[in-house]
Amino acid sequence: MEIKFCGVTLEQETAYALRDILNEGSCERLKHLSFSSCRGFGIQKALSTDTIKTPLESIRIEATEVGRLGLDPLWLYVQHSKHLQKLQFYEASVVENSSGVLLALTTTRSLRFLELSYCIFDDPSVEIFALALAKNQSLYTLCIIAGELDDSQLACILSNLSHSKLKILKLPRNYLEQRGAVALGRLLDADSTCQLASLDLSHQHAERASKLDCNIFLQQLSTNQTLTSLNLSFCKLNNNDATVLATYLAPNQTLQDLDLRSNNIQDEGILALAEYLRSSPPLKKIFLFGNPFRETGAAALYKAIEVNTILQILNMGYTSCYYDLVQFYTCLNRGGRGLLSQDPNPAIWPLVFERGEAVSRTARGTCSDADLIFQLLHGPVLMFL
Repeated sequence: MEIKFCGVTLEQETAYALRDILNEGSCERLKHLSFSSCRGFGIQKALSTDTIKTPLESIRIEATEVGRLGLDPLWLYVQHSKHLQKLQFYEASVVENSSGVLLALTTTRSLRFLELSYCIFDDPSVEIFALALAKNQSLYTLCIIAGELDDSQLACILSNLSHSKLKILKLPRNYLEQRGAVALGRLLDADSTCQLASLDLSHQHAERASKLDCNIFLQQLSTNQTLTSLNLSFCKLNNNDATVLATYLAPNQTLQDLDLRSNNIQDEGILALAEYLRSSPPLKKIFLFGNPFRETGAAALYKAIEVNTILQILNMGYTSCYYDLVQFYTCLNRGGRGLLSQDPNPAIWPLVFERGEAVSRTARGTCSDADLIFQLLHGPVLMFL
């Protein structure tokens, strides 16, 4: 159950009524509380107690006036809550009371997800926030979206995450440069105690002429054993970046999802990535749509997927004449081509048929049911005749 306040003025009576509900714990089904574009001091009054019995699991605050006390009551609630797992801020001044933030993020044992989107940060608030993150042992997901954090601010935050338990880190629409990239490299190092599984660095330098220099931290991918998803879309990456990425990914055995959409990777960079794909790495998804490569690059991707039995999604756009062929082979992979190539035993045919039927429901172009089943079983059938 969720209570949402949208575009309203929270009068004193409403705030106290909400506080009574939270204090009494009479509504155990209430799990989510949201304030969007609200006015008045309702948040302060509703949460101004450490005796809340309602087991709230998530709180979302968007473009809402919080009054003279700011978010102090909320941070106090985070500190004492045993159930709150998700906290989201949009367009808010999050770090105003340093002691409140430090105590909340240091002592909480339940908070797993923290998102700060389009929030206001200055250098002192970044330092406070980073110090709090350094002592936090509960967060699994941290999202700082469009905070317009500069390189020194990002470096401050990243350097304080080395002992965290974070699994997912999202930093889109910020300005990562050398200092931040070095700190990120340490975080991705094989010896780091922080074991990130997913990293989103999309839209770096989106509003500037400069670009992300990813060479500084990409070298850590060659030895990293935890990262499974990497998003570098809209980062102005070029052929050299793609070549470096392919080189460092070659020995990597964990990355499964790579997003390179809408960069500046042309045929030269695509050829390097295609060569990487020919080795059948553990990668299952790669997104290349929106890069200015031509038929030479598309042909190389097609030749790679012909021999790659692991890749299940190769998004290269719809304009190439190789699109249907690429989709055909990725559908075969989702249906079980790799499984058959490893063990062409008739006993696994039912599983392949099941996968083939599931794939054919979403297949396009040349990926018809008959084609899938024929291609999946043609070789093994002949072997056992």
